[in-house]
Amino acid sequence: MSYKRRNYSGLFQGKPVNRFQSIPGININIDTMKTIGSLYLLGPFLRALGIRDIVDRIVPMKRNVERGLTHGQVIEQLVLNRLNDPCPLLYIEEWAEARGVLELYGIPPDKLNDDRVGRGQERPFAGVLEVEKRLVTPV
Repeated sequence: MSYKRRNYSGLFQGKPVNRFQSIPGININIDTMKTIGSLYLLGPFLRALGIRDIVDRIVPMKRNVERGLTHGQVIEQLVLNRLNDPCPLLYIEEWAEARGVLELYGIPPDKLNDDRVGRGQERPFAGVLEVEKRLVTPV
């Protein structure tokens, strides 16, 4: 099965339509429009599952992460991608930009480049059985 690349940067051609411009007394300026899909609804479910915390507890970072993302944050974004709009790792950064990951989760899309996402999958693999156990077994 071949994957047809989606053109994330070209979702909205031209200027977004301002549906409020015809209403007197309302002055709303629309500069950017993003389709967030179900990301807004999936966030509370992932927080309830505690995927980020579980991965970070079982597979801690080896160095300071002030400038980067933890393994838990990367895995959480991968889960969101798979549930919302699956795409190859190469295009996760474009997906994050188009879907408003910065606005919804505070994660800059450039932090989700394919190298970081790949590393985010390799390291937690050592503790994957423990992560699965924590996710399906109540504490």
